[in-house]
Amino acid sequence: MITKTTVNALKALVAGGGVAATWFAVGPTHGTPHASVASSIQRPAATPEITAEELNTQANKLRDHLNGQLSPSKRNPFRFGSVKSAASHAGSTRAERSTAPAIALSAPVAPPPPSYTLAGIAERNEPEGRKRTAVISGEGQLYLVTEGQAVGSRYTVVRVDAEAVLLRDQSGTELTLALR
Repeated sequence: MITKTTVNALKALVAGGGVAATWFAVGPTHGTPHASVASSIQRPAATPEITAEELNTQANKLRDHLNGQLSPSKRNPFRFGSVKSAASHAGSTRAERSTAPAIALSAPVAPPPPSYTLAGIAERNEPEGRKRTAVISGEGQLYLVTEGQAVGSRYTVVRVDAEAVLLRDQSGTELTLALR
């Protein structure tokens, strides 16, 4: 029959054996280390001794470098292409250095028409007859215009019909806006 004292003794023996096994597995070893441990240990490399004279020489070089004037940049951030040496630029003239092809000047091109849209047309009866008001959106603005009024800085309303508006600029170019 197993008594309570025997069970406690077995528990102590197992616990003690576990502690001893852990100690031997992880504990410090005396003598020569194993090959895997010896390969992981790195010895510091031998550093050459620097004399005071060498140190002062290096400090003087650093001071001279920090106090020196910067040379002007030879780089042009607005010119793209291959990098040429300073010697090749020294003897060349400005015309020779230009690699961009000459651009022939052409007649001025008219600016594109602004993107106006006709949002709606309102009508009201007046003693002279029907008067229409156009609702035009464009250039971040909303224009409520009748015949003869300006739309933006470029166009003037020539005619407001039931379905469309005719605009004309200073050069005589006409633009028709229709309801969608």
